[in-house]
Amino acid sequence: CEERINKLGSIDFSWIGEHVAKKQAWGEKFEELKLFKVNCGHVEVPQTYEDNPKLGRWVSNQRKWYRNYKLGKKPQKSIGICEERINKLGSIDFSWIGEHVAKKQAWGEKFEELKLFKVNCGHVEVPQTYEDNPKLGRWVSNQRKWYRNYKLGKKPQKSIGICEERINK
Repeated sequence: CEERINKLGSIDFSWIGEHVAKKQAWGEKFEELKLFKVNCGHVEVPQTYEDNPKLGRWVSNQRKWYRNYKLGKKPQKSIGICEERINKLGSIDFSWIGEHVAKKQAWGEKFEELKLFKVNCGHVEVPQTYEDNPKLGRWVSNQRKWYRNYKLGKKPQKSIGICEERINK
């Protein structure tokens, strides 16, 4: 028996199966995410998080697997998402839409507010310190700033800033 164990060990035999290893890896990343929340106050880990790139990719994968799960696509064995993992992530206020998607939605909401402002006021010259909606005033100011930078060839951060699609709206 000892001889067989040694032979298997000599070829780097794994004593835990791939399924168990992946389950442990998920648990380790979940613990890292909890620690990130303690340190940062949120769980919006950037996909390109320099301090822990694997955690950023892991968070992105959880969202992708969740979308697939909701569409009825079965995850590969031992990876992906399941009700247990969804509940664990939910227990730490995990957002199923990433910051990129949230910012895109927020931009659309502000655009709708600007259209309403135009209907009510007849123009889109929202003061930066607009008392009725201070965030709209700052948003309009940012659009102008990002447009100037865009025209100068400066690339905006992912999901914010200005792009052809937004300019044409």
